[in-house]
Amino acid sequence: MKLRLLVGSMVAYLVYLLIGAAVFSAIERPMEVTKCGDTRSAIERFRTLLQDNAGNLTIANFTDIARVIQTAGNFGIRVDNNFNVVCSINWDFESAFFFSGTVVTTIGYGHISPNTDLGRSICIIYAIIGIPLFALMFTGMGESISKQIKRLHKRAQGKASEGWTYRDSIYYGFITLTTIGFGDFVAGTNADINYFPIYRIMVYFWILFGMAFMATLISLISDFFKKTGEKVRTKRKGYATEEDGAVMESGLAQENTQQPPPAEEIKPDNANRKPDSQTEGSSESLEKRPFRDNEDDRL
Repeated sequence: MKLRLLVGSMVAYLVYLLIGAAVFSAIERPMEVTKCGDTRSAIERFRTLLQDNAGNLTIANFTDIARVIQTAGNFGIRVDNNFNVVCSINWDFESAFFFSGTVVTTIGYGHISPNTDLGRSICIIYAIIGIPLFALMFTGMGESISKQIKRLHKRAQGKASEGWTYRDSIYYGFITLTTIGFGDFVAGTNADINYFPIYRIMVYFWILFGMAFMATLISLISDFFKKTGEKVRTKRKGYATEEDGAVMESGLAQENTQQPPPAEEIKPDNANRKPDSQTEGSSESLEKRPFRDNEDDRL
């Protein structure tokens, strides 16, 4: 891909992400704020009911509060053991930008998703347009990186900004860059950590360039196995040709060693036959033998 086309696709992709972030934040953020307020109100009512009528609570009361907590969890709202409501901010502009990137890259962590009907409908259209755009830019980046990158220097620290161990960070990096995306580790979603500004945006661009490098690495490995397979097939064909030649040579040698017998040794079938006179004489002698035997008996 030419440099102008690559830069143009990257700019278009960035603008597309900014548009998606603005749209999703505008649609989903009000619902998130409303849901957080409703959850706090429901928890406060249950807490008041628990303090005033602890002995008169019914199964229906516990069922209702359990349903509220479960529904709140779908919106990223957490209720601790003391019934304190912790509302995560999932649909501000920064988070929506990160979400837009996970949609078009097909990673799909699953930690947040649109909850409104309008947001879900727009998400479908957004993915249909954004995935081909990302594929175009991603292919161009992979080609450029495969031509220019010769060495990779990787620095590792004991723990990341997320508080993960080094093993967890390696696991997160591999699952993310291979687009598996289990969602058990997601950067920038810990409510107990105060992230610095544009942290999630930086993480997303790390994912973007990391995926380009991973695609290059996978392409190189695939080419290596293809070339190895071609060499093995070529060697097998060579061995088969040599074996066929050896078989043909041995067959010709056996044909040359088998010579027809000399003409002197070939005797006609009549040579083994006796003349008719000898045959008649022998038959007469056989006929006379019983007569002679009878004469001897008489004597």
